[in-house]
Amino acid sequence: MKYKLTVLLSAIRQDRWVGVYESIKKAFSGTWELIIVTDRPIPPELSQKENIRWIYSQRSPIQKQQEGLCQAKGEWVTWMSDDSLWEPNALDEIFKNIKGLNYKQFLVMKYLEGPEFYFPPEHYKRWGYRTNYDFMKSDAYYMCRTHDSSNFPFVPKNTPIISISLVSLRVLKEIGGWDCIFQTLAIGNDDLSIRLIKHGCSYEIIDLVAQTCGWMPNTKGDHSAVHYAQIEDDQPLLAKMYSTNECKDRIVIPLDNWKQSDAVWKRLNLKESY
Repeated sequence: MKYKLTVLLSAIRQDRWVGVYESIKKAFSGTWELIIVTDRPIPPELSQKENIRWIYSQRSPIQKQQEGLCQAKGEWVTWMSDDSLWEPNALDEIFKNIKGLNYKQFLVMKYLEGPEFYFPPEHYKRWGYRTNYDFMKSDAYYMCRTHDSSNFPFVPKNTPIISISLVSLRVLKEIGGWDCIFQTLAIGNDDLSIRLIKHGCSYEIIDLVAQTCGWMPNTKGDHSAVHYAQIEDDQPLLAKMYSTNECKDRIVIPLDNWKQSDAVWKRLNLKESY
């Protein structure tokens, strides 16, 4: 079956998946599928849903997301973490903006992180915002140039942050999706966005909070594996790649590049979080 939308979920928190599924139902009235990529069993409440597919994987979060992309059947693709929920009607509102778009145009969605979310004041104040929430509701937050983890000399100046985005399946497959040399969603998404812009894609930032998300700082809760992978591995790698012009021609990569990654994520000995 063909769907209007595929939602990719690289997941570990089984207790949240029913809520995730229900939030998609409330957010979108079109046809959709949810692809859950995980090494955990599906809750009984979801096991018989015809629009859910389960892919078993012990790979890293971004590598799981790439595995899901390879099996996607939706015309459009989005992604989320399993500590996030869609706002009611949010995807219906987002889809009003795709009329007239070609396959190389994509939409960037806004989100807010949990009540304990803390962004260093010196960061958002230098961009002219009084609180972290004001910053996250602004368009400025969704640009690579406003984040030290993605602001490098050879990142195109107009590159957006695509933590949540709506992108055509056609263009994602055309450039090979996510590069599984990365492990974490945040940095893997940054690299994908850079390559989309270099591929000649354009985008619009939609002024709508589409998701509310949990937040765990640093190594708190079940976040330690992702924290260390991002800080020790992915951020230095992204910085190395885009601090010089050596990657200027790196746009299209093999779609099956996830097969070159470790079948079992090297950080699975730590509690993980996406």
